[in-house]
Amino acid sequence: MPHRIGNINNIEKFDYDFFNIPVTDAHTMDPAARLLLEHTYEAIIDAGVNPKKLRGTSIGVFTAICVTDTENYLTYSKPHIAGQPLLGCNKAVMANRISCWLGVTGPSYNIDTACSSSHFAMNEAYRQIRSGRCDAAIVAGANLCLHPHTHFGFYTLVMLLKIEARSYF
Repeated sequence: MPHRIGNINNIEKFDYDFFNIPVTDAHTMDPAARLLLEHTYEAIIDAGVNPKKLRGTSIGVFTAICVTDTENYLTYSKPHIAGQPLLGCNKAVMANRISCWLGVTGPSYNIDTACSSSHFAMNEAYRQIRSGRCDAAIVAGANLCLHPHTHFGFYTLVMLLKIEARSYF
């Protein structure tokens, strides 16, 4: 394992009532989805905008997510909640959850291009604004490697890419 890894404190804490999410859904949501909602709200407030004023506006939401460990964990180790992880952990609906919560009407989808997802999400937001499909955009990215195997897999991939890069030069 790598010597340095990041840790997030209080990852299990979430104000589901503030975001109008039923408690049963909140407990089966991927922590990345919860963090995306919280940090999107913080970014809007930090920009000096009242989130309630965004309702009905043409704002696009583009998320950049390629890994969700929680979906497999909940699906296979907690069969009594079958079906709930599909919405709470599916990376395809995370942007839609933000759009729905804010009530914005612009395009809303996730972009998964592995390690370049955030770059392509930013590029897509720019393209959608330039084309007139939305007036502004929210771009958010998150990848939480919560299971040690996922973390080790990314570490191994990076090490292999470094070795392969050296062989070209």
